[in-house]
Amino acid sequence: MKSKILKSIVFLIIALTIIMLPNLVKARYDEERFEDFRPPQGTVEGADAFIDAADGSPLKDNSLKDASDTLASTLMIFGVVASMVVITALGIKFMTGSVEEKAKVKETLIPFTIGCIIIFGGYTIWNIVLQITQSFK
Repeated sequence: MKSKILKSIVFLIIALTIIMLPNLVKARYDEERFEDFRPPQGTVEGADAFIDAADGSPLKDNSLKDASDTLASTLMIFGVVASMVVITALGIKFMTGSVEEKAKVKETLIPFTIGCIIIFGGYTIWNIVLQITQSFK
């Protein structure tokens, strides 16, 4: 039973991630814009020629930041939803259970609390690291 629930949760996370992150990679070849572009033999020279062929417009340096923000926000949403589902189930068990079931629920609250601290603390640390690294630009 637990393995089915775990597999369902993992599948749901993967499916929602695939659905929510379709815009991260955008590849388009504009023939009119790059008709004279011929990649040279060297890798660095090819990259320089590609950037020059794109009318000298700089590449978006915020794309990695946007992708990491989207990923962090998505994982945070999953963490919040999962914690809400678990705490609701534990609350219902606690209210309707016998004395033994209430004791089991209290034992379950310790790992739940540690998990919430890890999830929300990790997200907070991630945001702090991003803010610090952005201040060095």
